[in-house]
Amino acid sequence: MLIFGEYVRNQSLLYTIGKSEVDNLAAETGQYAHLVVEENGRGHNLYKSKGEQAVGDGYQMAKFQQRDYLHITASGKAILAYLPRERVEKIVDRYGLPARTEQTITCEDRLFEELADIREQGFSHNNEEEIEGFQAIGAPIRSRDGTVLGSLSVSGPKSMFGEDSECQKIIDLVTKAANVIEVNVNMHRRSSEIVKNES
Repeated sequence: MLIFGEYVRNQSLLYTIGKSEVDNLAAETGQYAHLVVEENGRGHNLYKSKGEQAVGDGYQMAKFQQRDYLHITASGKAILAYLPRERVEKIVDRYGLPARTEQTITCEDRLFEELADIREQGFSHNNEEEIEGFQAIGAPIRSRDGTVLGSLSVSGPKSMFGEDSECQKIIDLVTKAANVIEVNVNMHRRSSEIVKNES
């Protein structure tokens, strides 16, 4: 199963194009960076990269093999924000909004309020909603027609997000990297269309 999973992952355009940006993001922030896609209403870590100051190796390794609830992570919320509302409602109906910490969003109305905020600001924030003392910033990766392809995030101890200037720096790095992946995916697809039309 893992061998087949590796094969599928390596065939993924998002993985192929996004891998180097995830590595760069982890190196720049010193923390874990994740490339995530939605699969059957859960979050699937397509790729992760570890920065030099990253913590929680055991948890990160276990998490890589699991499917996350989308509402508890920055990467998951970045994806939910750009799914059709009906799709989000079906995901919530199927899995609920279970709490991991006291900060986890467990109210559907509150979730939709936050998803609207994410669309307005262009990034998501996990404020100790998955693990106490741990935060993350995420950003969506979208296709030319606006369909969400996945998301990118950086996670680490809340101390690295404490100062407004430091948090803004991470937001800028994450949103920039997500945009680079988005543009490269869309340019690759456009190039394929041009070649196909000329054949």
